[in-house]
Amino acid sequence: MPNVVPTAAQFFAEESDVGPEDISQRVVALLDEAAVATREQHKILNLRTVQELITNRDAALLDNFLDEVLAFQNDRSPDVKKFLIGFMEIACKRDPAILPKVVANIRIMLDEENPNVQKRAIQAATQLYRVCFKWLCASKGTSDIDDLKKSTWKYFQDIKESIVGLLDSYNDGIRTLVVKFMEMVVLTQTFPDAHSPTRGEDEVSLDDASTHVAQFIKPSQLEEQAKKTLERLLAFHGTQHISSVNLMACSQSLVIIAKSRAEFMSRVINALEALHANLPPTLSKSQVSSVRKHLKLQLFLLCKHPVALGFAPQLTTLLSDLGATPHEMAKQLPPKFIEESSRKRSIPVDAPVARKIPRSSPSVVSAVADEEEDDETSKVPKMAQDPTQSAIDITASDIAPRLTTLNVTDVVLVTMLRLPETMPANFQATYTPISVAGTEQQIAHLSRLMATQMTAQNMGKGVEEMMKKAQLEMSRAEAEPMQIETIGRAKAASSSTSASHSSSSQKSKSDESSPILLPAGAEALKMRARTLNLSEVTKSMNRKEGEQFMSSAVRRLLRTGSIGHSKAKLKTIARLAMQIRGQISEVIREFIFQNVRANSDLVMVWLFEEYNADLSSEGIDSSLRNYGQCLQDILMDLLIKVETRDRDVIFQKIFMEAPVVTENAIDILQQYCQNEVSVNHGLNILRSLIEYRPIKQKHYLELLLQLTVNHMEEVRQQAVKQCLILAEKSAEMKEAVERYAVDHLRSLLQPSPPASLYPNQQDGDNVWLEDDIKLCMTLYLALLPANHSLVHELAKVYVDAPPDTKRTILWTLEQPVKGMGMESPELLRLLENCPPGAETLITRIIHLLTEQNTPSPELVARVRDLYHKRVADVRFLIPVLTGLTKKEVIAALPKLIKLNSNVVKEVFNRLLGCGENGPLSPADLLVALHNIDPTKCDVKTVIKTTSICFAEKSVYTQDVLALVLQQLMEQTPLPTLLMRTVIQSLALYPRLLGFVMNILQRLITKQVWKQKKVWEGFIKCCERAQPQSLNVIIQLPPEPLRELFEAAPSLKDPLVQHVTSLTQHQKSHVPSKVLEILFPEDVASKSKTPEKTETDEHHISG
Repeated sequence: MPNVVPTAAQFFAEESDVGPEDISQRVVALLDEAAVATREQHKILNLRTVQELITNRDAALLDNFLDEVLAFQNDRSPDVKKFLIGFMEIACKRDPAILPKVVANIRIMLDEENPNVQKRAIQAATQLYRVCFKWLCASKGTSDIDDLKKSTWKYFQDIKESIVGLLDSYNDGIRTLVVKFMEMVVLTQTFPDAHSPTRGEDEVSLDDASTHVAQFIKPSQLEEQAKKTLERLLAFHGTQHISSVNLMACSQSLVIIAKSRAEFMSRVINALEALHANLPPTLSKSQVSSVRKHLKLQLFLLCKHPVALGFAPQLTTLLSDLGATPHEMAKQLPPKFIEESSRKRSIPVDAPVARKIPRSSPSVVSAVADEEEDDETSKVPKMAQDPTQSAIDITASDIAPRLTTLNVTDVVLVTMLRLPETMPANFQATYTPISVAGTEQQIAHLSRLMATQMTAQNMGKGVEEMMKKAQLEMSRAEAEPMQIETIGRAKAASSSTSASHSSSSQKSKSDESSPILLPAGAEALKMRARTLNLSEVTKSMNRKEGEQFMSSAVRRLLRTGSIGHSKAKLKTIARLAMQIRGQISEVIREFIFQNVRANSDLVMVWLFEEYNADLSSEGIDSSLRNYGQCLQDILMDLLIKVETRDRDVIFQKIFMEAPVVTENAIDILQQYCQNEVSVNHGLNILRSLIEYRPIKQKHYLELLLQLTVNHMEEVRQQAVKQCLILAEKSAEMKEAVERYAVDHLRSLLQPSPPASLYPNQQDGDNVWLEDDIKLCMTLYLALLPANHSLVHELAKVYVDAPPDTKRTILWTLEQPVKGMGMESPELLRLLENCPPGAETLITRIIHLLTEQNTPSPELVARVRDLYHKRVADVRFLIPVLTGLTKKEVIAALPKLIKLNSNVVKEVFNRLLGCGENGPLSPADLLVALHNIDPTKCDVKTVIKTTSICFAEKSVYTQDVLALVLQQLMEQTPLPTLLMRTVIQSLALYPRLLGFVMNILQRLITKQVWKQKKVWEGFIKCCERAQPQSLNVIIQLPPEPLRELFEAAPSLKDPLVQHVTSLTQHQKSHVPSKVLEILFPEDVASKSKTPEKTETDEHHISG
């Protein structure tokens, strides 16, 4: 079987023999294809191919095409941006020299709004931070560390601050990746110890820094930063509202740090113990269980570290509280650890662990110490002790002696009164039976748990002592004189060389009172210190330059960290935008809309500052010109520049929290409401304005009501929905909304539509269209199911409305009328007091109410009363036919069947569709049609009506028709249309032939020939029912038989043949007169042969 080569492998196999120039051309072609590709999958596929070519084939290609690939960073697709981040990560790992070219791009990606792009950027920064540090450490000498490398390192420091700042992000995934980044920073910016695990190829730490590198990066500062990062990670770990995902990730990172850097072991164990004592209250039961299992697993891993042996009693107690059984401990923990725990050695939790850092290069540290004399430190600082932990320790030591048997018993008895009836779910999920209750180890552990909870609530002896200590240190700090470095000293320090730096330091120590410090070798200029005059040292500049400098300063101010936590900073920026309008305002607005959700507080502060400034300058009667313009510009930028998700949130916040909503802002809101995409959210804002800004409540309500007659259906429907919500909340609102609806309903009587339908046209320029009529009724019809009394107003308008308007009203009534229901008292009252001319409206309403429901007795009674007293039209009874008695329906049948055939079909559908509960059964209805008085309705109409019945084969089955024929046969005189029905029944159901023969025989006994119409039908039926009907015909008396042969001569020959075929015995039963009619020639021959005649007569008499 031949080997199958993947497509990508085939491609590179084909390219293996191609020269660099051909590969470059191929890369150019792929980049061009990616640039014009419309689908992001094709674009990414081309870029991935380019990545393979320029990273694997030739290092020069990577440098040549780097800018072209990174140009796709402006693409809108998040997937393309994520690919580019991965490309930069791979490229920098292959060639760290390109770090200066891509570090700014990584920084930009961190500010992306898409969280997936941000996550990928954080992942890449976690790897590239190590790459950059390793790149710096690989420098061969001081001369090799140029300005480019320094700038790159500073840029990565800025990236580090930005990522750590994302620990407050609203996205769980981003916070998890930030935790992993902080873990990397702590491990990279600290020294390993003797127990640190073996490092991987990509890992790096401070001991990798050579002497010349240490002079630049300053290890002591980096280690101090790492410890601050760990402090923040510990604080995040103890947050009360942390999610379960972040909590488990943070716990895992802390354990990794403790295993890699034993000096932090004590802090991490204390943090895990505090977590066990104070789990976040926001966690669900399942999340609590998951966190406890994860914590137990991490503690098992931590216990395997050699340094953890000193914390054996504390860790074993904690594991026991988390539900670890002795069997699990024996299986998971090292034997030495179990032995140490069994001895119950009491080691303070906060006891410092001696840090064993192998300094393989003492010269490096000493050189760093000499170089960092400016920082007044020559030693790597130890881990700062957490005040919270100190407070816990003090409180725990204060509680432990008090946990005597008597005290504990008293506490339990006192708290018994406050215990709930059932065990809380949260307690049940976290409770573990105590296996070593009463031992010193368990008492010490219990005291620490209680101390942790008390410290979290700012209670206990430890909190009090730490507060006193902090106040004492603050008072001492205020008493010490502040040391301010003079300008001359700063200049000397910045311009001196390494040799002059040492001499200047010595001189500064020997004569600190000297106002000016000069570099070594320079002639001192003896002069008196004088106050700095800024006007003397400041250069004059033109307006353009000044604006550029101010813009740059504002941009720097905006970029420095997160602005969301400093009110003073927000006010400063807002006042700059007010005082220096134009370019500065544009810069600030541009910054706001880079991430409008995060900068929403700045928007509100700016608006309030503008409002206060306008009021201060012009007083209460101020036109708020600047404020109004600022509000308008911000709202317009929101509509144009911001995506829907963020725009909706900020839009509502501005309208709800702004000091004043101007008319221009309302105009923008109206545009926002008339956009199909944002109509729902815009109308919610407008409703909120009505509810929460009472000063202009009527104005805002009028705007909302105007939108109920908007020509856009979606806008109209949503506006009506908001009006219904307001009407339910407030009686005052309900009255205003109903007044507006009734006014527009009454406008249907005007010669032209109201101005609200066509606000941009003059009155009288339009004529009523069907859509205009529906617009004026929209709000009214929506209110009708909620307020049935409004139906009387509709009847009044209907009476005087033009015909076209009446027709439209009738067609639009279905939904609201069905919503009212036939039990509505107001509807029944309308039937009792129907205005003259509104009968058609009433009929339509009744039709809609009874279309799929049986009419109620109350409704039937009022319709019957109205029919007998005022409305003589039988159509008025059609909706309630099923509620009338059998006698009433039969009495109305002659009038009903005279109506249009479609109406008659509807009548029959109503009568026949209600089953056994109806006034008439199908058989009763057909019998009643046969019994209609010809003076009340002509026969043709009845025949047409019976045909409608026969068309309903599912109703008029063979059995039903047999029953009808049976009932008709029993009547005297016979119905005129009886035989027509018999013939039609036989045509529909041939199996009725035997039953029909019985009917024909019975008709002979009833002397059917005496009723002309029935007799004619009898003859036709006999013709169609041959040969079975011949046995019936032969039973007719002679005279009717002669009439039958005269009317239907075709029947004689079949009858003669039939008699001839009879046996002699059967013929003996045929009357002689009948035989004479059938065989006249035989009678003539008998007269010539007397003997034969006598024999025949004797035979007949016999």
